[in-house]
Amino acid sequence: MKNFFENHRRACIICGICFSAAVFAVYLLLLFMPGYWHYVGEENVFLRKTAGAFEETEVYSGKDIFGNKYELAMSKEGNTAYMAFTANEEEKYYEITSNNSENHRPAVRIVENGKEVFRGTAHLFGDEYALADNNGEFFTHPFEISFSGETAKEPELFPSCGWLYNVSVSVKTDTFGEPVMLIFIVFCAAFLAVDILFPDFFWHLRNWADVKGGEPSEFYRFSQKILRIGLAVIIIGAMIMSFIKI
Repeated sequence: MKNFFENHRRACIICGICFSAAVFAVYLLLLFMPGYWHYVGEENVFLRKTAGAFEETEVYSGKDIFGNKYELAMSKEGNTAYMAFTANEEEKYYEITSNNSENHRPAVRIVENGKEVFRGTAHLFGDEYALADNNGEFFTHPFEISFSGETAKEPELFPSCGWLYNVSVSVKTDTFGEPVMLIFIVFCAAFLAVDILFPDFFWHLRNWADVKGGEPSEFYRFSQKILRIGLAVIIIGAMIMSFIKI
């Protein structure tokens, strides 16, 4: 294997670059895949965009590890968003209306299957809104807690009012991965690429003022190979970590 690489070094490097570029292109497509994260119990479900690029209605769909299927169809008209959310073939229809108010806290009304389920205001915290009813109590979706061995109820498959409102007013969708990890990955990949294409670059960079006419030792070459393997593992690990939602 070593002799083959030495005899075909240029071809191996070109093949390696092409393979890495293809893998990175697929990674970027997955990383920036548009959609919304839907939280069901302790499970994070990604609803990826499946239709609506050139239509008024946008459609998002996905399923969790238990096989539950979800679909969101959404259209907007003025200050009102119309949503149809399907969970395991059960469908609910929502109407979310948001009107600006003088105190910069939008007045919100949410209707589910023709019945009003929330009326209050939206309060911006960071990048997301929290809903408070007209009595000033922040509105949260009901949840169940299991005590002393009691059987917990099935998690609610349908989204909370807060989730619905944030999606309805979003100017952009979520991404499947965490793009911030891309900075670290690109830095490690650039370091690895320079070390492979110019094996003595970092050795000369570190020793140019101390050594004249010398060559890297066998120990340095061995350590260099270990470092390359380590960087490759770190890059792969970072790519996997960028898809883990906490």
